[in-house]
Amino acid sequence: MGFRTSEYFDKIFEALSATAKGRYFYLCDMWTDMSRWSKNAVDDFGMPGEYMENAGVIWETHIHPEDRRRYREDIDAVFAGRKKNHDVEYRAKDRNGNYIFCSCSGVVIDDEAGNPTFFAGTITSQGVINNIDPMTQLYNLYEFLHAVKGLRERGKKYCVLMVGFKHFSDVNDLYGYTFGNEAMKLFASSMYELLKDQGKIFRMDGTRFAVLTTQLNIDDIRDYYLRLQEQAKNRLMVQGTHVSLAVCGGAVVVEDYMINEHVIHASARYALSVSKNERHGELCVVENNEVDKNKHTVELIHALRNSIIERCSGFYLCYQPIVSPKEGKLIGVEALLRWKKEPYGEVPPGLFIPWIEKDSSFFDLGNWILKQAMTDGKEFLREHPDMMINVNVSYAQLERSEFRNMLVGLLVSTGFPPEHLCLELTESCRLLDMMFLKNEIIFLKSYGICIALDDFGTGFSSLNLLRELPIDCIKIDRGFVSEIEHNQTDQSIVKAIMTCAKELNIDVCVEGIETERLKNYMLNYPSKAYQGYYYSRPLPKEDFMELELYRKDEK
Repeated sequence: MGFRTSEYFDKIFEALSATAKGRYFYLCDMWTDMSRWSKNAVDDFGMPGEYMENAGVIWETHIHPEDRRRYREDIDAVFAGRKKNHDVEYRAKDRNGNYIFCSCSGVVIDDEAGNPTFFAGTITSQGVINNIDPMTQLYNLYEFLHAVKGLRERGKKYCVLMVGFKHFSDVNDLYGYTFGNEAMKLFASSMYELLKDQGKIFRMDGTRFAVLTTQLNIDDIRDYYLRLQEQAKNRLMVQGTHVSLAVCGGAVVVEDYMINEHVIHASARYALSVSKNERHGELCVVENNEVDKNKHTVELIHALRNSIIERCSGFYLCYQPIVSPKEGKLIGVEALLRWKKEPYGEVPPGLFIPWIEKDSSFFDLGNWILKQAMTDGKEFLREHPDMMINVNVSYAQLERSEFRNMLVGLLVSTGFPPEHLCLELTESCRLLDMMFLKNEIIFLKSYGICIALDDFGTGFSSLNLLRELPIDCIKIDRGFVSEIEHNQTDQSIVKAIMTCAKELNIDVCVEGIETERLKNYMLNYPSKAYQGYYYSRPLPKEDFMELELYRKDEK
């Protein structure tokens, strides 16, 4: 038996194969069952060769046992003439023994008489494409937005289910981050197995996942969600240990083709938050005609996103001084984001930052914040050459592979000295894999950049972060000092934190210094810096530079 193609045909096949990174072509002669596969497929998956007989059977041995039935049923239907197209997703083992997600598409090519002659298609290795979460090997948030946009453009009805957890941080606290990551991967696998081929699963930001389906109605979604809850609560075994996860979920039913993907994403997050905070994990469903139930928030998010697209129009930075405790000398400043735009007016940061920080567009906004802070910071340094410029960075920035190059590029283009930059890691950064976060910090510190933990003492695993991460400073949250004069528990906690920091050679900045009385009381505790309304509220650059605190040290 042979493989019936022309030399010209072979050259086209080879050209396509050579230019398709992460994609593998195959062509099967349906008369002889001889196939030709891309050389990169042979290399990456350890296949016997480019030309193979019974390639479908050989390829099946690479597919995860739990996915083989769906693959085999679909291939059999193609070769039996019951269907012309092949479109299946599965996990396949590469030559190193690692399972990666693959999307396989194929089509039957008939001859002039209408007889099926060739079966041709493409296998896409999702582990190579940027829109794949490296931990779970699921599509990520950016691919989710792309997929929803595609459904809108094609006028498809669909449902979105977003799920998260209550108190997942307890797993990290109890067993460590490596164990927590394994729990996440097993949960993702459970989602995949329960869904089968009735939709796509995405790893969103943090510990959230989403299902996008055109095949399941809302009743099906409810049933799937209940089975997922039961699986996570009673059947999750991690490294021989039973782990019980409390799943929360929000669903959006979409029939209006004019609603864009970002509104759907915001609505699903809103539904999930209701499930988590108000309904004790009961599924919260937003029907198509209820998407505007939280209309003001959705419109606000849309306006914020448009502002980012319009070169961050409406956004501006305010600066709050950081001072030395005894001398009251200006030693640093924190850049804080603000937004003002009609018809919304001045929107409090506590209202818009938690939402926009979770949005895919935040990376661009974060870049703008860093550039603006560096530009203004150079001006501050002319008058105060020893001061530090503190800028918050979030999960949405650090998780992106291009963050490093972007930051280094800004340092070069602005000419800002990196040793005067302090990046404050927000609470969301603690959702990153510990080893990944540690490597990012080591890279940043290699440029002379300082690293601080913001709002230390809140959230989870703060002490574990001190042990694992090479940080330079911790900022004690104002919640620990606002009542410290009369609260013995707060006194003990702050004393313990400062003692620990001193032993680890880590600086301490106390936030929330709002009165002279509190400032004087806190002198009983050794720290390097104070920050709070006693010195100044956050101010626009021009007003900040008019502060007496700023001007009194001018030469």
